[in-house]
Amino acid sequence: MLAMASRKTHRIINAVALLAGGVCVSAVLAFGSLMAAPALAFPHSAGDGRIMFHSTEPLAQDAALRVAAAAWAALQDTPLGAPDHQIDIFVTGGRGWRHWLFFRPAPWAGGLTYPFLSQRNVFLREVDLEAGQLLWAGEPVSDPRDLTYYLVHEITHLRHAAVAGRLSMVMTPRWIREGVPDVAALGLADGDLITRAMAGDELGRDSFGSYPSERVCVTLVLARPGMDMAGLLALRSGMHAPTNCPALPIPDSD
Repeated sequence: MLAMASRKTHRIINAVALLAGGVCVSAVLAFGSLMAAPALAFPHSAGDGRIMFHSTEPLAQDAALRVAAAAWAALQDTPLGAPDHQIDIFVTGGRGWRHWLFFRPAPWAGGLTYPFLSQRNVFLREVDLEAGQLLWAGEPVSDPRDLTYYLVHEITHLRHAAVAGRLSMVMTPRWIREGVPDVAALGLADGDLITRAMAGDELGRDSFGSYPSERVCVTLVLARPGMDMAGLLALRSGMHAPTNCPALPIPDSD
């Protein structure tokens, strides 16, 4: 009697384990499918075929065309250039399960990419296409970080993975991973920004972009004789402050 009850209990436990395992596998597959093909969760689209916006809400085609054209033009002059394929921009709306899912690693971020999964997809929280602005809790992010800035910055992450390789990008120090996209979006750091960084001044993101110290370091390292973008992307040294950027020229002793 006890043996039969024990066998029945084991069968029930095994059935529950198989069911739980099946649910977990299904959840993982569903998550992977959405991350790899997020268009399934965004029914509305607009854009010019080079940059396409996708949202849960209807999008104004004329505004999407204008923003896409501005971003694509800006990408032409960036260190890593424009991609040779369509880029899909997914606007989560800053709330709801889509935002929770796609911004899970960094819910505070304005934009995210997952180059290991796709070199086509960019996720933004909220946008006002008509005004050309990224929104945070319904309010526009101030210049210089307009929508073109965010598009160029995030697409440059994808270009980094395409040019250097996914694994190499992961191994690249953060100051390069973030500094290069900010150089692409805002240009090399000017003399005033470099002077302030070297003096240890506080560098506000609303004035100098999301990664001002990193942009200073990228600018200074690229200015070193013989250094180019390929050499920069190959560096593996860390950065602790703009005053000790890796590979900086040694100051004159006199």
